[in-house]
Amino acid sequence: MMTNVTTIMLAILLNLLFIDPASAQARLILNGAKINIVGGASLVVNNAAGNAITRYDGHIISEGDNNTIKWIIGSAADSYVIPWGLGSSGYLPLSFTTSSATGSGTFLFSTYQTSWQNSTLMPPGITNVSRNGTDNSAYLLDRFWQIDALGYTIKPTLSNLSFGYLDIEHSQPSNTITESLLAAQRWNDDINIWSDMNATGLDDATNNRVSIASLNASDLYKWWVLVERDFALPLRFLTFVVQNKDNHAKLIWTTSDEVNVKDFTIQRSFNGTDFTSIGDIASTGNITNQYDFTDLANLSGTIYYRLKENDLDGSSEYSKIRTITIHNSQLLQIFPNPVLNGKIMIDVSSVPAGRYTFSLYDPQSKLVFLKSLHFNKNLVEIILDIQTRKGIYMAVITGPNTLFIKRILIEGK
Repeated sequence: MMTNVTTIMLAILLNLLFIDPASAQARLILNGAKINIVGGASLVVNNAAGNAITRYDGHIISEGDNNTIKWIIGSAADSYVIPWGLGSSGYLPLSFTTSSATGSGTFLFSTYQTSWQNSTLMPPGITNVSRNGTDNSAYLLDRFWQIDALGYTIKPTLSNLSFGYLDIEHSQPSNTITESLLAAQRWNDDINIWSDMNATGLDDATNNRVSIASLNASDLYKWWVLVERDFALPLRFLTFVVQNKDNHAKLIWTTSDEVNVKDFTIQRSFNGTDFTSIGDIASTGNITNQYDFTDLANLSGTIYYRLKENDLDGSSEYSKIRTITIHNSQLLQIFPNPVLNGKIMIDVSSVPAGRYTFSLYDPQSKLVFLKSLHFNKNLVEIILDIQTRKGIYMAVITGPNTLFIKRILIEGK
C-alpha cells in the first residue's frame, strides 16, 4: 500500500486504522499521527472514497517534490482532504471536490516550503517565476503544491479547491505580500507559461487559505503557487524584431501570458533615450499572440524602437529596445560633408512642403542647435550661429511623416 519508509511505517503502526469494517476498503485514519514522507517515497491510497484518508488530528509531511501521496481516485465524485502539515503543529490542508472525470486516473500530490526566494527552489520543469524578466519571488507565497491528475481520459472538474498555508510563508522579511490579495496560479507545462489562466481564488486570512470555487478540467495542471494578485506572473515578450520593408520599419513581436493587458504602445527614438509614441495596438488576450506594426514615416538613419505594454490596472512594462538602420538616399541630402564655416545646405526636393525641425547633437549627444524651418523649395540653407569643435555631429530632421538622421563631420569654428 505504501513505500517502506521507516518514518511512515512507525507512524502508521502507532496511530492508524486501515480497515473500515463497513466497506472493507483500505483507509488511512490520522488520530494524532505525524507521517513524514521522505526519500522520494510514495504513500499509495487504493481507495477512491473521500474518507480513505480521514484526519482527526495530526498531519502528513511531504516537503519535497517527489515525496508524494498517490491516490487512485479514478472517476469517483467525492470530496477530498490532503492533510498536509509541517513540523509538530503546522497544518495546511489541501481540499477539493471532484466531478465529471472519465477513466481510471490517479492523483499525485506533494508540497514543499521554500525560502522567500522561490526562484532558487522551483519544481522540475518550471523555468521561471519572473514578471517581465524580473524575479517575482517577493510576491509569491513560499510554497509550491503538486496536484497532478494522471491517466485520465477526461480529467475531473474541481470545485471548492482550497490551499492551506502558514503565516511564516508570506511574512518573511524579504517578502512584500499583502495576504488578503493572495490568489492561485498554475504552470501550464504544455506551453511553459504561468498565466494563460488568470490568478484566481479568494484569500481567507483568518483561516490561512485561498479557495477557488470552480476549476475547469482544462485548467488542471501539475504545479501551483499562491501569488499576490496585483503581481501575478504576467505577459512575456517572446520575440521582438524590426525589419526594413520598402524603407519603412516593420515591428513584429510575439507574447505569452497576456493577463490584465490592455494594449501595446509603439515608441520610436532617434537616440535610444528619448522616445515618442507613434501608435497603439489592442491586446487580443490569447495564450500566445503575434502582432505587427509598420511605421509609415519616411525614415533614413538608425532608428530605435520599443514596446510599452499597458495593463488594465494602469501599470506598464517596457520591452527591450531594438534598432534598425535604413539607408534612404532619396529622402534628404545634407551637404557639404564635412561642413565648413558653419554653413549647411539641405536638398528637400523629395519631401512634402511644410514645417520641419532641424536639430544638431554634438559628439557627446548634447543638443547644441535647434531651428524651425519651412520647406517650400528645393534647397534650404542653415547657418550655424554657434561655436563648434571639430567632430562627428548628428543632424536630425523631423517633420510631416518624416524622420531623417545623418552623422556629419563639422570643422571647428
